[in-house]
Amino acid sequence: MNPQSSIFQMILMVVAGIVALGAILVFAFYRPDSGAEGAAAVVWGTLPTEIVTNTLVKLQGEGEPVGRVTYVEKDAATFDRELTDAIANDQGPDVILIEAGQLIRHSLRIVQVPYATVPLRDFRDTYATAETWAGSLGTYGVPFLLDPLVLYYNTAALASAGQATVPEYWDQVIAIAPKLTRRGENLALAKSAIGLGEYQNVTHAKEIIYALSLQAGTPIVSRLTPAGETDLGLGDRYDVYLGARFEYPTPPADAALLFFTQFVDPSKDVYTWNRSLPSTRDRFLSGDLAMYLGLASERGVLRQSNPNLPFDLAVLPQSRSRDTKATYARSYALAIVRTAKDPAAAYAAIQALTGEASQRAFAAATGLAPSRRALLGAAAASRAEDAAVYASAIVAQPVLEPDPEGMSGVVGRMVEAVTSGRSGIDAAVDFADRSARELLPVFAKPEQSAGAGAAGNLVPSLAPTI
Repeated sequence: MNPQSSIFQMILMVVAGIVALGAILVFAFYRPDSGAEGAAAVVWGTLPTEIVTNTLVKLQGEGEPVGRVTYVEKDAATFDRELTDAIANDQGPDVILIEAGQLIRHSLRIVQVPYATVPLRDFRDTYATAETWAGSLGTYGVPFLLDPLVLYYNTAALASAGQATVPEYWDQVIAIAPKLTRRGENLALAKSAIGLGEYQNVTHAKEIIYALSLQAGTPIVSRLTPAGETDLGLGDRYDVYLGARFEYPTPPADAALLFFTQFVDPSKDVYTWNRSLPSTRDRFLSGDLAMYLGLASERGVLRQSNPNLPFDLAVLPQSRSRDTKATYARSYALAIVRTAKDPAAAYAAIQALTGEASQRAFAAATGLAPSRRALLGAAAASRAEDAAVYASAIVAQPVLEPDPEGMSGVVGRMVEAVTSGRSGIDAAVDFADRSARELLPVFAKPEQSAGAGAAGNLVPSLAPTI
């Protein structure tokens, strides 16, 4: 190991320990039911100000305690840089609304609320995706909203092909693909069943690869330090499992990539896509794509873009070879910034904002799903499409990314290496695994990499078959 890198890592670990100790002292005398009504906090997030303001006013009108929140909308493209600069100048917010993919990057900027204040068992029982936010010393954030990857389908297209039901499994998608795809001369695709296989013109290609990999049995990135099971000051460590084989002959990510790229092979019956086409989202909106994989948050925009498009949504198709369902989701949580002027008051504000009434209201306003299990399991979804979003959220899994933008490049190069013929599946995944590990911040790197081929305590019970 480089001596300078080792010293730098030790310094960061000490800083993490000091922050963690400070959190314990701050919350030592905090009581969860004290002061929520009067709690004041400045919150940064990427949700539109109008949605947040209107929802808070609605909740206040209904007599719900939402604290005294000052919300500041930030551009997602500049959020990380602005937060870093603001903290350096002691002008940061008290609370941030972040997505799970940003957690590793900002973990040293966030206060872990000790498990003495938030019991780990209660945390897991209350919130979906709680494990993502459960650090070694406490919770990094309180889960707020979920934006799962779902299947949008053109009801008229499926009916015209004699398909009475939406496919629940990937083998059903493969079976009906020829019925929904219309080929012209020179392999031109006039109509397509589904858009998979390319990276540049497949909307949410990274998230789709994540979902397929999760279904096949890899967590992609995992925290190595178990919740509540590390000594003070060690800091949390993470590792990449894209290339991990676990106990299977074929690594799960290999199976996912093989399945994904087959749809651009002109020699196969499932040939439905190529790089000359518009984006999958635009193709779906034009009525020329029968099935589109998108985020639940898109449904309002899709309807607004083409009010005449007959579509519905369902849970992402699953692998028939596994017993447990899975899909990818963006998991949003409210977290306390370590420079917050009053962390206890900030936490009280978070509690008010993530209560059942608040989550229900924000879910309705945004089209996302609440993170509280009680709401996901209740009959809160009156419309069928809401039920599909909630059902997706129940089985959703976020991904802890070393660096969101960097991972987009890693996944893109992996896909294009295969579709261009420059690399085989194994080599492309192995290279992506190494590249993703290099993106881990120094303070988050494992002391001894579990890496490709080492499953540790993460051995899945599911075969890597889509």
